[in-house]
Amino acid sequence: MKSLIKEADYVCEPSNLSIKLRYAPKGGGTKITFYIDNVAALERFYRVNPSTDRGTYDAAVVRLCHRWFESVGLDEFIERLSADEYLKGKYIYTHLRKVLTKSGRKVWEKS
Repeated sequence: MKSLIKEADYVCEPSNLSIKLRYAPKGGGTKITFYIDNVAALERFYRVNPSTDRGTYDAAVVRLCHRWFESVGLDEFIERLSADEYLKGKYIYTHLRKVLTKSGRKVWEKS
C-alpha cells in the first residue's frame, strides 16, 4: 500500500518564488504557502485531502493559481489581503508567470 503524500514543493518563474503545500490534519485540508526568496510571504488554507497521487496536488495548484491569478484582477486580489500581506501579495500576483514541479514539469502558466 502506498503512503499518503502530505506535502509537495513547487518552483516558479521567476526563480525567487516558490510554493509549498502541506497537509494540515487539524483543518482537514492543505496549507498553501507562497515564498519569496525562501521566506514565507503569503499563506492560505485550501481543501485538498492528502493522496497517494502527486497529480492531486498538481491539480489543486492549477485550480488555485487560476482562481487567484487569472479569474480576478489585481485590485480585486489585493482587496482580499491584510495590510501586512499587501506588498508581498502584489509582488506575487504581478511577477508569478509559471509553476513547475521540482523536476521541471510545467504545472501552470499564466495566460
